[in-house]
Amino acid sequence: PVGAIMEALANPQGGRDGCMLITCLTELAPHDDEVAALGRQHLESIDEIIARALEPSNPGQALDKARAFASLAIGTLAFRKAGVPAEQISQTLKQARLVISP
Repeated sequence: PVGAIMEALANPQGGRDGCMLITCLTELAPHDDEVAALGRQHLESIDEIIARALEPSNPGQALDKARAFASLAIGTLAFRKAGVPAEQISQTLKQARLVISP
């Protein structure tokens, strides 16, 4: 399930379109505290979803690992916007999962 969540976040097939959350965080949040707070809430929700997928009985224990997975998946959005092929992004996500959870 974590792999599917990462693929959904990264959306390798999404072309060069961006992600509204990430655009708001990078463009608006530095100048608007309300946008920054809302963005942090959404990122925390993503982390919690991944943590529950990793450790359903104790998601708090998996929160650091969940944040790493989320950061990597969200980071690949920059690849997508730069025109990196979808297959390369998917392979990057697979390798990232191996690095975090060998």
